[in-house]
Amino acid sequence: MTFPTLKKGDSNNYVLYLQYGLHLMCYNVNGFDGIFGNGLYNAVINFQKSNDLIQDGIVGKNTWNILSCEITSIQTQLKNNGYNPGSIDGIAGINTYNAVIQFQKDNNLIADGMVGEKSKKILFNSGYDETKQPLLNKGSNDKNAILNLQNLLVKKGYDCRGVDGIFGNGTYDAVISFQKDYNLSVDGIVGPATWAALMSDSESKPSISNNNNINENQINGNVNGPCSNRASEELIYFIKEKEGFAPNLYSDVVNVKTIEYGLTGKEIQGLNNISEKDATQLLTKYINDDYYIPVLNYIKSKGVKNPLQREVDAFTSFAYNLGVQSFKNSTLIKKYISGERGKAIQDEFMKWVYANKKFFQGLYNRRNKEWKIFSGSNENISGYNSKPHISIINSAGKPSGQIVKDNNGYGAKPY
Repeated sequence: MTFPTLKKGDSNNYVLYLQYGLHLMCYNVNGFDGIFGNGLYNAVINFQKSNDLIQDGIVGKNTWNILSCEITSIQTQLKNNGYNPGSIDGIAGINTYNAVIQFQKDNNLIADGMVGEKSKKILFNSGYDETKQPLLNKGSNDKNAILNLQNLLVKKGYDCRGVDGIFGNGTYDAVISFQKDYNLSVDGIVGPATWAALMSDSESKPSISNNNNINENQINGNVNGPCSNRASEELIYFIKEKEGFAPNLYSDVVNVKTIEYGLTGKEIQGLNNISEKDATQLLTKYINDDYYIPVLNYIKSKGVKNPLQREVDAFTSFAYNLGVQSFKNSTLIKKYISGERGKAIQDEFMKWVYANKKFFQGLYNRRNKEWKIFSGSNENISGYNSKPHISIINSAGKPSGQIVKDNNGYGAKPY
């Protein structure tokens, strides 16, 4: 999984993950607000110092790799102990934090969300000892530790092409295969998470399945946690795919003038031959100002406490397609406010598949995906939890056969 470089002054979901992650590792980050301020900067410096990294306060590949490895280890052990940290992905979010809190409460520990020595001693009951299970990679020369690694791999059914205390190609390939099978970070590096999985009692490959799973192409985000005050990046990419990018004006299926990512109305006056970057910036502002915030404010005004990001995202996509007033008047939101969930909500989404009293397969597909976003489905939802496929729309309102290639197919970044 690739993480962006972060520095002081940044503000996004990745900063929030960083705050949770360093807090779990017992560093004082001065709160969880998604803002890279002085408190987080000092915590990063201390973390880098403790791990023999360049102490520049910039969170790049090396800092992320070590932190992610530590978090994956904690998530794995939480899962092994019967707690639900969300995805076993090395991303510390609200689910992992809450799982640690519950674990600490259940074991009469100080419930501070920091995995210190007392928490580690109970949590890592598999016998993990960093002095005996050091960080290993191809070319490492700790013969005893490598022999231990090779024996554990063989016990799990992986062929190292010899148990000789040498971390060569055979051992590397075995580690890669093991990490793939056990849903670990596939980097060939044997860190705490890989050691913990190797020493677990299970003799079979795990099947980790929950609503928070992230596939290898997923756009990172904690959409299963409490909602923020703005639309997630996932939602922006989802809408970009659903609408398609039109650099010039066209008429949609009900003859409404449309441009960029489904933009209509007075906002399109004077627009034509728009760039994808400008379209993304305009879309992001438009979604937040005219849809996400009104939807969120309406939900909260009706007494709903702590709506989830994915729920508000799904409702925002619905409103963006059908109008905020249609959303407010719908039985869908009325049932949600009353506390109904599950099939009752799914049925309400699927009522909205008609335009001018005519059924449209595209609307059916969109409502179905909005329902899956709302429910936290781990099915592939292109654009939302996997790479989007953004078609370029021609002046006739049809896909031109070309797709957006910038940013590896994502187009410009929303934030």
